[in-house]
Amino acid sequence: MTVYGYLIPGEAGEGAESMELQQRNVQAYAQEIGVVIDHLYTEEMESLALTFRKRSVGAALLEEVKNGDVVLVSQTESVLGSAREGLRLVEFLAKEGVSLYCCDLKENISLPTPRKLV
Repeated sequence: MTVYGYLIPGEAGEGAESMELQQRNVQAYAQEIGVVIDHLYTEEMESLALTFRKRSVGAALLEEVKNGDVVLVSQTESVLGSAREGLRLVEFLAKEGVSLYCCDLKENISLPTPRKLV
């Protein structure tokens, strides 16, 4: 099992997290769930408007992950984008056996488990 962290610069506006804050959140959540991040992927100049698969680092990460791997992100919106693209990504990761943990939701969203409503 390899554990990946994924960071993307927040776009100016409400709710945008700095890269430092994202990294702290991802590291803290990794510790909380009992894993150690092996690789930290950082987007540089990509827009949140691009789908995860179309971002240079996001695409590279999807090429590398394999069954049993874990991906940690600070905010759900940084990887899911639109509902349609989010569903495609989650289905792809589930099919590949890759766990996607979102720190803001405090759960793995790629496993077929009941969701808690907040």
